Amino acid sequence: MISSQLQQHRKQSGFSLIEILISAALGVFITAGALNIYLSNKQSYQVQQAISDTLKNSRFIVSRLEKKINNAGYSGFYTSFTNGSNFENVLNSPTNLLWDLRVPVIGYNNVSSSDIIAGITGIKDGSDVLILKSMVNESPLVSQASGSSLTIGSGFGYNIGNIVIVTDIAKASVFQIDSADNTSASGQTTVTLSAGATPQPGNASLLSNQYDNTATAGLLETVIYAIKTGSNGKMALFEGRLTTSATAAPTTSLVEMIPNVEDIQFIYGIDTDDNNSIDKYVDASAVTTSEWKQVHTIGVSLLIASELDNITTEVNSYSFDSTGFTYTKDATAATGADKRLKKALTTYIELKNI
Repeated sequence: MISSQLQQHRKQSGFSLIEILISAALGVFITAGALNIYLSNKQSYQVQQAISDTLKNSRFIVSRLEKKINNAGYSGFYTSFTNGSNFENVLNSPTNLLWDLRVPVIGYNNVSSSDIIAGITGIKDGSDVLILKSMVNESPLVSQASGSSLTIGSGFGYNIGNIVIVTDIAKASVFQIDSADNTSASGQTTVTLSAGATPQPGNASLLSNQYDNTATAGLLETVIYAIKTGSNGKMALFEGRLTTSATAAPTTSLVEMIPNVEDIQFIYGIDTDDNNSIDKYVDASAVTTSEWKQVHTIGVSLLIASELDNITTEVNSYSFDSTGFTYTKDATAATGADKRLKKALTTYIELKNI
């Protein structure tokens, strides 16, 4: 009877203190291992996400710049805005770089935030700015009644204030619309211009060139690329456009295009002897006034960072080497450095219309 009770007591007894301590230690070890695996997987995921995001942003920026740089200076069937004959720009201040198509590309090197470039402020110190101009939204010209009236077979809206380009194989004209009739049932638009300062910039005179239905018309597109502080407090790539209207002065406000672009630099490949071969690559400060018309290739160097911080094991920053046209990781992190992943990218884009 006593032996049976002892056996039952042993069966009902709990874990010993040593067993509990061993179990607790094993539990902590397993939990720590699982937590370590989780943190490692999370870090690995964040690194892969950062790499993916920087690559995606790089591809988008290069694709966008390729499209705009390739198209810079497009002139329809006209020889070229840079060296063609019978070219007239009747706008007031025709040499203003925002609408001077004789200079389809122009850049600024290592600007300062205090600089005013095309009415834009707040640009990152030491970054570059690029301005491109072209003819877009091309439509056939139906007829020209006089130096002040043209009818365009437009699939696009032509409105008061638009700056219009008309070209054929032998000549080109640039003017601003001060009246537009879009009521034609056939989709045609009759536009007129007059000499004066309204809308702005306005026209200094009527057209001298005369065109028939072999000509085409299009709108002036002026785009600007610059680095400024973006919506997340970090540097971003901005794209600006020249905007004109019936009543207001022209504007060139910038819109954020891609966040986390730390810097952008440009160099220009120039064909100085017009033999379709690049003779030198220089930054904007070394391009003379006449050489802007001889730019055939633009080198683009970008430094793009991840959105997420704490991706790298230590703080890092990069500086730009103008001689090698590339970004190099600094041996000592500069002020404002962080642990974001950073990717440097360099590409060269051809101007196909100069």
